[in-house]
Amino acid sequence: MALQTFGVGAFAGGSVNAGAQLYFKGSVNVTDVSIAAITGGLTAGRSILPSVALNVGGAYTGAVINDDNVAVKVAASAFGTVGGSLLGAWGQNALKSGIIPVANLGYPRLAELLYTIANPVNVWLPPSFSEGSSELADRLAKPDPTTPVTKKPGQ
Repeated sequence: MALQTFGVGAFAGGSVNAGAQLYFKGSVNVTDVSIAAITGGLTAGRSILPSVALNVGGAYTGAVINDDNVAVKVAASAFGTVGGSLLGAWGQNALKSGIIPVANLGYPRLAELLYTIANPVNVWLPPSFSEGSSELADRLAKPDPTTPVTKKPGQ
């Protein structure tokens, strides 16, 4: 596994966990954040079955360390991983097919960012994604030879 992929997953897992804890509890459990960062790094770019196994293992470890209800934590982790994987696959396909035309909403770089987050190893974007960003800016900077040029008064 590439270190970059692990780093992106670890940062995402740890920061989302810390933010959720801070928002919902008002405090942050460093053990939970650490486990979330490690499992986030290990599951980044993996398919659903290894992700379920790793996340369930992380939930079990955290529940034992924190003396929580193991069954609830493990079940929530398994369902959350499967649900998140399915939702992520749907969102990725929707972005690729243009069902969610983020680039057409005035945020051309947002589509690239979302695609890169969903595919941290493969950062190549299909032409439909990169269209509307740098290529469009290049085209807008060049005058269209078919458009008549009108001179302003005093030129």
